[in-house]
Amino acid sequence: MLVLEIEFLRGVAVLARNPASPAPDWPPHPDRIFSALVASWGARGERDDERAALEWLERQPAPRVEACGHEPRNTVTVFVPVNDKVGKIAPQPEARPRQPRRFPTTRLNEAIKTEGADAPRHLIAVWDAAPDEATFSALERLARDTSYIGHSSSLVRCRFRLSEAAPAVTEGWSELAQARAPYPGRLGELKRIHERHIAGDARARAKPSTLMRRAEATPSSCPKSVFTTDWIVLSHVEGERPDPLASAVIAKAMRHALMSAWPEQPPPSWVSGHEADGSPARDPHLAILPLMDVGHAFADGHLMGLALVPPRAIADTWKEDTPRAWEEKRLLPRALADLAARRCEDKGDKEDKEDGTIRLRLGRAGTWDIAVDAARVARGLRPERYCRRARRFATVTPIALDRHPKGRHEERSAEAKSLIAQSCTRIGLPEPQSVALFKHAAPRGAPSARPPGGAPAWASWARPGALSGKVLVHAVIAFAEPIEGPVVLGTGRFHGLGLCLPLGDAP
Repeated sequence: MLVLEIEFLRGVAVLARNPASPAPDWPPHPDRIFSALVASWGARGERDDERAALEWLERQPAPRVEACGHEPRNTVTVFVPVNDKVGKIAPQPEARPRQPRRFPTTRLNEAIKTEGADAPRHLIAVWDAAPDEATFSALERLARDTSYIGHSSSLVRCRFRLSEAAPAVTEGWSELAQARAPYPGRLGELKRIHERHIAGDARARAKPSTLMRRAEATPSSCPKSVFTTDWIVLSHVEGERPDPLASAVIAKAMRHALMSAWPEQPPPSWVSGHEADGSPARDPHLAILPLMDVGHAFADGHLMGLALVPPRAIADTWKEDTPRAWEEKRLLPRALADLAARRCEDKGDKEDKEDGTIRLRLGRAGTWDIAVDAARVARGLRPERYCRRARRFATVTPIALDRHPKGRHEERSAEAKSLIAQSCTRIGLPEPQSVALFKHAAPRGAPSARPPGGAPAWASWARPGALSGKVLVHAVIAFAEPIEGPVVLGTGRFHGLGLCLPLGDAP
């Protein structure tokens, strides 16, 4: 096992959860500790062997973190001068405008000497992994040069060591139940953000990881859809937003853009949706889901971003600890980076955009500037909104039925419900207990399936290609047991239609 021991030399820790919270963030999460090691790597000259060690560390499962007790201090608001602007002469500190700041601080209990440790420690992090000698040596050097974690006044002494068993801790220590952890690619992400900040981009601020370590549990038999819960989310940057009714057009344009930028041509069938001979893909493929502001009291339905949702089977292969799995997982982020680079090279674009922005071209619908949102701070962009377990789900975008129901109203309704039930089993879910059809969506803010009578053509959902002419319906679907999302149904499920939001169990 790899063990990191941390001692806070002043006996206090200054760690902010977020600008709005007065509570100190104790104990520090693995992502914060990893960021401190990355800062040491940069200060030491960005050596290649140390970079390789950090990339090894970011690929490991989240560590177990145990920390001593603490006593938070009262937090007061102070006003401090703003920082110098890069490349500009700023006035003296006393003449600068001042901004409110908080410095959440906690006093740590007396450091405890853990079994096998050479000195007392306030915190330990344990990875169930054993690095090779070169990797361990590089990590040891980085830890030795890490002088603070969190605020620069939180002075620390850090040390890596190897242990045959998890170190035992004494009474008074507690384990961090859920941990924001680094993830593959986190080092490169932090480096790019730092470079933009040094270049003068005031918006370049590293956001904390939201990858949470779940408590170990027994395997659950909860039914799951064929789509993974590990999404890549792109959020709106600035400028005009497309109409939500163009969701299918947006998804189609995003897929074509990804295919054109895919590092290995031709793109695999799970990206393109087609086999090598041009026939439809036999297995589930990438779903592209525009995400709207829906489902709360003030929702107005505007587009907030979109999600790239790979099939669960593909995402599971990425978790294998092999070089090939690692390379295949990086192909999608590499394609997104290439799309961002193309926008920067566009000679007709004179705007100073945030680095990493992708300009999605939507034909007559205009353009849309989006960028990967690793932190997914906005609630409407969080995958867990759509992936949590529930018995009842309601459509946010209408379901495109596989065929046009025939017969009288009652017959058409029964056939439509049957088609939706078949759509559930098609994505790996059990047949629903009940299906209720509606013209309007149950979640507040979502557009209706059909415009009112006499409305112009542009008030209808845009349905490109094979989706043209498909019947659209909203639905509330109930299952006999809780199931895990995402639930995306119908023939337009790969193009942003049929996305469902979990509801409570009450009718």
